[in-house]
Amino acid sequence: MMAAITAARQGAGVTLLEPNERLGKKLNITGKGRCNVTNDCDQETLMANIPGNSRFLYSALTRFTPQDTMAFFEALGVPLTETTVTEQFIDGTANTVPNAVLEKVAYDNFEALGVVKHSDEEMQLAQAYIDSYEAKSDRVPGFASAESPEIAAYVKKMTDNGKLPINDFLMPLHHSMKSGAGSTDVGDVSWQTPTVQVHTACWPSGAPGHSWQNVSCGATSIAEKSMLQAGKVMAGTVIDLLTKPDVLGAAKAEFKEAAAAGYTCPIPPDAVPVAIED
Repeated sequence: MMAAITAARQGAGVTLLEPNERLGKKLNITGKGRCNVTNDCDQETLMANIPGNSRFLYSALTRFTPQDTMAFFEALGVPLTETTVTEQFIDGTANTVPNAVLEKVAYDNFEALGVVKHSDEEMQLAQAYIDSYEAKSDRVPGFASAESPEIAAYVKKMTDNGKLPINDFLMPLHHSMKSGAGSTDVGDVSWQTPTVQVHTACWPSGAPGHSWQNVSCGATSIAEKSMLQAGKVMAGTVIDLLTKPDVLGAAKAEFKEAAAAGYTCPIPPDAVPVAIED
């Protein structure tokens, strides 16, 4: 939007396309509704506090500093306030150690069992949930879609370009070493023993994480079917490992090599439990 405004000021014809009913609606989720704009500091201080490689921002911050950002909004009549932020450590989780052997065993079981099929009523309920999303995402479903163009193309085809209310097909098997955020401590477990995860569609496609849509859908037959199916896949995987010592040995060997560096707890040794204040 800032680029569009600037371009329009230079005399360019500008058209903004917004999938939501209000332009810039997603900005409301930053700063708990108060909209974080920038940091009130100089360019060097800002870059010094950016995790990872901050040099890629050097050119942009040189041409348009934090002070330029504040002046931009104030010139539009948008008053800015200053907020002081303090950091409080509350928890930490380790990255997950993937295991290709276990993934193949679990996938074979999932493929043999098949995916859950939903009734017309369940599909209609899923669509009603989707219609209630305040901020819809155009992201292609599936973790693997972000890493594989081929899988992304397959998912688009199977979901009619993301229009399917519930994904009712099995994703292609994809082994990944990429770390990602998740509300689970399975990463810590995976450093102690060979680990595999099973994902099933327990809520409609594109449901926002930790949303009321997710929670309420947990009480429906949509979630019940998928959770039972995940349990069957897990049980089949365990049976295979108990009855096929060579497969279990291969999974252990892969784990031993992948976790050779040893587990490091991400929680500082001097950290203590504290109450989270509103």
